[in-house]
Amino acid sequence: MHLLLVLALTPAVAVMPFRDLSGKSGAVGEAIRETVTSDLKEVPGLRVIERASIDQVIHEQKLQARMTDLDAIATVRVGTLVGASLIVAGAYQRSNANVRLTARFVQVETGEIVGTAKVDGPERELFSLEDQITGQLLESAGLKPRPRPKRPKLRSWKTIELYGDAVVEPDGPKKQELLQLALGEDPEFVYAARDLAELQQRMSGYAKVSSARLQKEEGELLQRASDARLPAAERARLAGQLFDALAAARRYHSLADVATRLSERKESRENAAWQLFRARDGLHSFDLALQAGEHYLKEFPTGLHFREVESRMHEIVETRRKRDARRAEYQSDLAEKRQGLRPNTPDWDYAPCIAARWNNQVNELMLASCTAFLEKHRNDPGSDAREHLTAARFFIILALAEEGDFAHARPLADKLIADSDDWDEELRKLIASWPTD
Repeated sequence: MHLLLVLALTPAVAVMPFRDLSGKSGAVGEAIRETVTSDLKEVPGLRVIERASIDQVIHEQKLQARMTDLDAIATVRVGTLVGASLIVAGAYQRSNANVRLTARFVQVETGEIVGTAKVDGPERELFSLEDQITGQLLESAGLKPRPRPKRPKLRSWKTIELYGDAVVEPDGPKKQELLQLALGEDPEFVYAARDLAELQQRMSGYAKVSSARLQKEEGELLQRASDARLPAAERARLAGQLFDALAAARRYHSLADVATRLSERKESRENAAWQLFRARDGLHSFDLALQAGEHYLKEFPTGLHFREVESRMHEIVETRRKRDARRAEYQSDLAEKRQGLRPNTPDWDYAPCIAARWNNQVNELMLASCTAFLEKHRNDPGSDAREHLTAARFFIILALAEEGDFAHARPLADKLIADSDDWDEELRKLIASWPTD
């Protein structure tokens, strides 16, 4: 009862998208709505309705076309259905490098406008302008605005456009890409950084649920593929279905285990041999992959995947040959890289790391030299050192992954993504090929 009384006495605010007075269609109004919503959530004594709840009601009431400019009757209807006592409705107008924000507080119960606000200023001061407008609205409703520190300037209007596109994007990976692009435009854009962290956490949760379900389905398929009571053709079909599911999910450890277990069954021998090669290759266990590949070529000279296995084995061998040649050239390349540099400077100490990274990277040298640089210059505040440190962290991750040490590479990659945007795109492409089990 006490909680219900508190909720009844606490003003609940629903924020609508800000309308573009120039008539352009775009998601900037949604971006302004999201940032204003986020800031209002920090105001003591105020309850803010989630955007998803508001949009669901608007969809159900078939008001999408009017959502940026609801009339009094529609405002009352939406506000009542989402449990709001106040609605923020606003607009923006951009002209050259300036922007005007206007907003009003509408009392849901009566449809009466109980507060208005208008501010003008440079577009780069957008966040400060939002603070002013929300402050004016809160004061009009008898609420005290929360003092805020000086806000960073918006680096470019493109940032807010990308963020708006991300806000309305329903697809998780596409939303993630847009948020990363927004942070690429402005690494200090806290709203995109916050949303990206929350999205990645949610997607990680989805992945765990998906993995648990996949394991259950895989177990059932394996049991049926091993059932001697079923016809051989049916067992082969079920084994193929299981292999394909594991490979598609990049569950290479599980794929190697299942392929080994089914390799003695006549109906699955060739497919199991091929899948074991794929799994070893995906795990970057290249010695074992070459062994599995040689076994396939010897046992199945007319096999369906003979040419594919042969070609990939040649690639592995050629990569090794080039890296052996690269080791022989490393010292002369390092001397060339260090020419003209002063010893014991960040550039001098970084040279072994980047020299090992040059064409046909030598993983063990890269891992050792980049780790040494990291340990020596970890606390160096210089801009060159900081840039080299970020690159060295990426090269360490790359070396570990190439050597198949994904257990150590993954947490380092997650940490680098959280700490810096410099290598995000390369890291995400890299992680997209890693095993998931």
